Amino acid sequence: MSLSLNSLPGQLNTEVRLPKKADRLYLDMLVRRADIQISQVDALDAKTASAFAAGTGMLPITLGLYSFTEESIGRVSTGVIFIVFCAIFTYGLLLISFMAGYRLKPWDNRPHLDQWAQIFSAEPMQDLDNIHAWLGNALRQSILGNRPSIESKVRYAKAAFVFLGVEVSFLTALVIAPLF
Repeated sequence: MSLSLNSLPGQLNTEVRLPKKADRLYLDMLVRRADIQISQVDALDAKTASAFAAGTGMLPITLGLYSFTEESIGRVSTGVIFIVFCAIFTYGLLLISFMAGYRLKPWDNRPHLDQWAQIFSAEPMQDLDNIHAWLGNALRQSILGNRPSIESKVRYAKAAFVFLGVEVSFLTALVIAPLF
């Protein structure tokens, strides 16, 4: 039986064949790279959640504090209404970035179960070096296939922090506005 990852339609053709002694090292290195990818996704999710939580907390607190100051009772200028609208609109953009970044995207977890079954049902059983090489190729394809999803998460995390900064700027202007 030939060890091939390209049995499923739409798969990347990225097979690498190394000398048998290097197969285990290749596999170990790719396992570490796959772990790093998963850690990156977890870190991006945590950072984006922090930005969303900060933006969610600041908006109502600032608006609540502003509404009880002596200067704001009884008179609200058009500029203040504009700043409040901009802060709420920016919070909406932060919410959209947060949701888009957390949205489930296709994630490649190779080897697929049917590929494992194919390998272990083969007669005669493949030697361990060939299985290491096959698994290394599967992980490599998985790592390459997951890059676009991670890059998308990075873009949404960056956008969330930009919108958080803009929201904080508007809320700061709202607090400082009565002083001028």
